[in-house]
Amino acid sequence: MERRIPPAKREFLPGVTLTVSVMGGYSIEREGDYIGWIHASVDNRWNAYVRRPGTGGHPLGRYDQEEAVKAVVAAWEAGTVLPKRMPVVTEKRERPPAVLVRDKEDRMYQVIVSPQEDLFIAVRAGRQEAMQLPSANYAELADISDGGGVVPAWFGIAARQAWQVELTGQPINEVLVVRPPSVSPVTYSRASWEINKGCNFSCEHCYLEQRPFAGLPLPEKLRLLDMLRDMGVIWFEITGGEPLIDQDFVPAYEHAHAAGMMMEILTNGSRLHREELLDAFHRHPPHKITVSVYGASPETADALTQTRGAFKSAYRGLQAAADAGLPLGVALIVTKHNVEELDEMRALVRDLGLPFKEYASISPTYTGKGSTLESQVPSLIGKSDVFQGCPAGHTSFHVDPLGFTTMCKVGRDSPINLITEGPEGLLRLPAIADAQMLRTGGCSGCKLSSTCRVCRPMARVYQEAKAPLSHYCQHGDKERS
Repeated sequence: MERRIPPAKREFLPGVTLTVSVMGGYSIEREGDYIGWIHASVDNRWNAYVRRPGTGGHPLGRYDQEEAVKAVVAAWEAGTVLPKRMPVVTEKRERPPAVLVRDKEDRMYQVIVSPQEDLFIAVRAGRQEAMQLPSANYAELADISDGGGVVPAWFGIAARQAWQVELTGQPINEVLVVRPPSVSPVTYSRASWEINKGCNFSCEHCYLEQRPFAGLPLPEKLRLLDMLRDMGVIWFEITGGEPLIDQDFVPAYEHAHAAGMMMEILTNGSRLHREELLDAFHRHPPHKITVSVYGASPETADALTQTRGAFKSAYRGLQAAADAGLPLGVALIVTKHNVEELDEMRALVRDLGLPFKEYASISPTYTGKGSTLESQVPSLIGKSDVFQGCPAGHTSFHVDPLGFTTMCKVGRDSPINLITEGPEGLLRLPAIADAQMLRTGGCSGCKLSSTCRVCRPMARVYQEAKAPLSHYCQHGDKERS
């Protein structure tokens, strides 16, 4: 597959070198150190990012090209000295097809080793601890995997310290999946996918205005997942609608898992008790399953979801998944119809020994309809955290049930058909994302933007819904006082 942007390298300032990236921007090196990057925005401006360990980069702002480079250099010099850039293997490795080798319990690999943007990492599903590997160590593991060798002692010791597992001396292709570097025209590390917008609940607060049972046929689903794998996606979220009611969920999930992705499932929990799902999650462990809880009683949860039996089926699924030892998290959805039961909802989840977070900000539908806002608890308006920036469209993206790709679940302008265009189509995505993040309309020239609580795409959805300013904007604080 040919790259649309040919490799190029030039000295831009004394000691500062720019290298054309396949994303349509430039990586920046200073005296051999990889210090950040810039990419084109609108009106001949450039977004600048300085490299920070453990993140996708810290955004600095939008400048003319030379000023953008200087901003990265200045931010680098002002910050902590960071590690040198790890060389990225650029040759295409001829790797044998992945063999789904399982241990005595018929479970697949235990650790994923993979490139992630400019790093090499080792991660284990269900665990927050991760390793960052020097490029030479990654290359060693890749060579051992190609040759069918065993896990070396140095990695086994590190795995024992990180995850308390014994891997030293075991056949590497039975316990590790070592992913090759991407040779795609674009690379991304994160993606979310609405496998189907259909749902067995009818929640009054849902941000999806329409929830049709429609999606790609299974062969196209698998081809889509192969493209995500080839682009380097490792952190992968499957959502809906309700993803577990899709007839192709299990084969699609297993296909993505076999590719070496850290899987997260967002679900209402109503199908989690089913044997075929529990079996799939046992054999192919997810990184996380997040279950939404809508009440502490059948009366409340069934009314909020407008579905008879919703509480019973969801609680049954939650119990079954907890008993199976799956990595669960709970999202407590707080609306004016269940806020009186919030303490009971917390107690219900604590009794199961599960972690939870509370979500009380109800948004309009992503198409700009405001009927959902009637569910908002008035006293909880404006309690969300300050928006800290987002790399959507640059290191992550969202795919809808038919393969149309956008910067995220909310910013759905100018969708790119990944099925017909392939990864090359995503060369346009960073510029599409940047255009949606511009503060236009009522947000132009806002002096409070540094403490805004919502991103620009979400603000636009509120504006299209003609929502009161108090729901999303600090200028509306007077409306509540």
